[in-house]
Amino acid sequence: MVERYTSRLQLSIRVLPLFFLLCGSLYAQGDNLGVAIIVGENDAWMIETPEGWNLDQRAALAAGLGATFVPEGSFWSSSPVVMYANGIPKSTDTVTVASVIRNDSLKAISTDAGTIVKRSEPIGTIQGVDAEVCYIIRADSMLCEAIAYINGCSGIAIIVLSARNAGDFHNSLDAFSRLVDSYEWITSDPERIAELKRMR
Repeated sequence: MVERYTSRLQLSIRVLPLFFLLCGSLYAQGDNLGVAIIVGENDAWMIETPEGWNLDQRAALAAGLGATFVPEGSFWSSSPVVMYANGIPKSTDTVTVASVIRNDSLKAISTDAGTIVKRSEPIGTIQGVDAEVCYIIRADSMLCEAIAYINGCSGIAIIVLSARNAGDFHNSLDAFSRLVDSYEWITSDPERIAELKRMR
């Protein structure tokens, strides 16, 4: 576990500066790395594209998300199943994983009274941090989501699987687990955060 984390992080540190210079973004896609750096207000973290999926940088920028992923051969605008990542800063002590889950659950139920919200088994990450997971299933099964919430030092990482039908949802859960498992916190140092933002 530790060796996997160390070797991949070292590889990313060696490769990412080159991509910052070449494309001015926080996505390292060369050599099939498929690594996305999500930079929030107070922290930065990274995730790795699971096999069979592509990291879609342009869709993420257009949607204002930290990273977006689609199955190989699909497009963000038309794919029946997608995954994406974003973060929530811990602006106050009341911003916790529990409070975010509660707010998301209430919002989902208020949008459609037949929506089912249930907790699933936590997913462990390679850094040894567990992600809390919720499933949100609309009554007509035309929207099925799995949402992972990872507690960071100064922010909460959110990773979402969203599908337009139950079949694609269930078929994509393994990829979702691999994406969540790849989570690695990078920094909450204000100077490094500012530098990463300038490199976008």
